[in-house]
Amino acid sequence: MMQTQKGLVESALLYFKRGDFSLGYRTLLDASLNTDSEQVFIKVLGFVEKYENESSEDKSSLLSLFKESCNAVNSIKIESNITVGQTILKGEKITKNYNGGRFVLGPVNIALKKGDIYGLVGENGNGKTTLLTTLASLNKLTSGVLKYSFSTVPKDNFDVLSKLVYIPQRTAVWYGKVLDNLKFTLVNHGVKGKKNDLLVLMMVARFGLWKYKDLKWSELSSGYKMRFELARTMLRKPEIILLDEPLANLDILAQQIILEDLKMMSKSPINPIAMVFSSQQ
Repeated sequence: MMQTQKGLVESALLYFKRGDFSLGYRTLLDASLNTDSEQVFIKVLGFVEKYENESSEDKSSLLSLFKESCNAVNSIKIESNITVGQTILKGEKITKNYNGGRFVLGPVNIALKKGDIYGLVGENGNGKTTLLTTLASLNKLTSGVLKYSFSTVPKDNFDVLSKLVYIPQRTAVWYGKVLDNLKFTLVNHGVKGKKNDLLVLMMVARFGLWKYKDLKWSELSSGYKMRFELARTMLRKPEIILLDEPLANLDILAQQIILEDLKMMSKSPINPIAMVFSSQQ
């Protein structure tokens, strides 16, 4: 069940009080991002600095500051999004042929709803990537119908690819620092100046990149490259996310955190997202 914004803040405080500091921290950041308020971002980032610089795993000494951040978030009144459960993508008898018909995917019928996560499971060569890239409009259908029902009508193909994001297993090489790349992403979506700086720092904190924000692509592990892609994706406020093998090359703990984060993102009370991720497991 999707939480309200108030429920999200209450959960964050409950997690932190019981000693689940990481989950409480990430939940607070989600609730803070929902406000889209520069004043809230400034307040919460003050807490983030102390949280990230706290060397002890026990963060209970930061509880009073955590409560202050929760109060700042609660001071902004926002309405929950009622689109959760609505069908946002529907495919009817879609097929994709390769090599003169020697490989045929489909026909596939599929319906994705906002707030839901779908698993696409199968061995290598069974067409998982083909299906994901087809749903993402990166592959042209051979036959069938694919319809999207976004909250607003896309202006152009760039707008479609902002609302519908495909993250491949092997992400493309990027240059420069993590922070600079995320700022560039936001500039391309019309967010500049102070708001750009604050929002990027919030997203960096949310996906565990605070200590790595000045690193380059070659200096990040596979797990942190995936976190970077999720941070960059969420800055675009997508309505559908398609992930190809996001758990590959991650240890068990990292897999659990990614799965937990995906669930939290999909159930956002402000921007519920339909998600599909593939896996061989």
